[in-house]
Amino acid sequence: ARVAAACRAHGARAVWGVATHGVFTSQAPGILADAPLDRLLITDTAPLAPASPVVARLGARLSVVSVAPLFGEAIRRRHLNGSITELLENGP
Repeated sequence: ARVAAACRAHGARAVWGVATHGVFTSQAPGILADAPLDRLLITDTAPLAPASPVVARLGARLSVVSVAPLFGEAIRRRHLNGSITELLENGP
């Protein structure tokens, strides 16, 4: 939240937060709801209940991205002796 505020103070027109795991403390809903973030993007690597206070407070500003396609492609490539490095460099 402080970094987002600093970015805005220095002229940023849009600020997005990105996290691998959406594991939030009990203070997170209030902090993030008041943060000057346009969007918070997290992966689904940690379960986030639809009734979570973070979901309720952020609403449409929160996006959860599935890692299933990436993991699936990595498993497929490993099974076929394909390149995991190439997957990480170029995407699925």
